[in-house]
Amino acid sequence: MEQLTLDRLHDNLSRLKLTRAAELLDTVIEQATAQNSSYLGFLDHLLEEEVAAKEGRRIQTAMKTAGLPASKTIEEYDFSFHPQLDRGAVMELFDLTFIPNKENVIFLGPPGVGNYAKFLVM
Repeated sequence: MEQLTLDRLHDNLSRLKLTRAAELLDTVIEQATAQNSSYLGFLDHLLEEEVAAKEGRRIQTAMKTAGLPASKTIEEYDFSFHPQLDRGAVMELFDLTFIPNKENVIFLGPPGVGNYAKFLVM
């Protein structure tokens, strides 16, 4: 009987196009059983994984549609190109702590590629 229910769950998740949830169903069930999770905790975890997967696919599609020449991350940036640039200060901007602190970020410097710009957090 339990296998029949599990098969029906897999089938329903696939029919609803919840592909990530269908992939992880068995693993999440095992984790929930081992951790003695509630039904709400189990469902929350399963749906959180599905939402994360859909959001990732949405971002990938948007990046392809944008037609940008290449996808770059801050981790790939060559800080040795600008020796005066404070890597720690730049990385701190990506924490976004200036938002809840209601601070402004101002970039100062001439326009153009390769020019050093200073930034102030006020």
